[in-house]
Amino acid sequence: MDQSLRESLSNEFIMLLQDSEQEVQCACISNVHAVMRHLNDNNRDRVFTSLSTLSTSPNVHTRAVLAQSIYKIVEVVGKSLTIDKILPICLAMLRDENNQVKLELVKEIVKLDKILGTDVINSKVTPALWEMSADKNWRVKLEIIKYLPTLGEALGSEFVDKLQKESLDWINDSV
Repeated sequence: MDQSLRESLSNEFIMLLQDSEQEVQCACISNVHAVMRHLNDNNRDRVFTSLSTLSTSPNVHTRAVLAQSIYKIVEVVGKSLTIDKILPICLAMLRDENNQVKLELVKEIVKLDKILGTDVINSKVTPALWEMSADKNWRVKLEIIKYLPTLGEALGSEFVDKLQKESLDWINDSV
């Protein structure tokens, strides 16, 4: 593909990603992983900046779609860029006030060990998961419990043992 055409298409995609309409943003987010393969470093950085901005969008659906798309993006950009660019977005989104966003992200995070490795997950993601396990909403706790086996594979038995002990306390929860 001609370089000027590639640059033009990249610019158009980034403009659409920054569009004010939720449906346009969500469509772009859902396909960003496919586009990232063809971007130069400068345009890739612009996409990361847009994703970071969208992670704090006032629109819950936009944030949830971004959470659902994290793993596909990570598969394309690899370990180094994930640690530098995507992981900070994920960690911030794990503290999102909306439970749907957090739940969607947990589903994606359990897959990240394949790319990032257990050491990175344990040092960066585990503290945020511990914080989530203290959430007052039972749906968040339920989602963590559903993913205990996968979390155990990714984070090791020490994490699961500790989480299982805590989850037994949840049984006595009044909710």
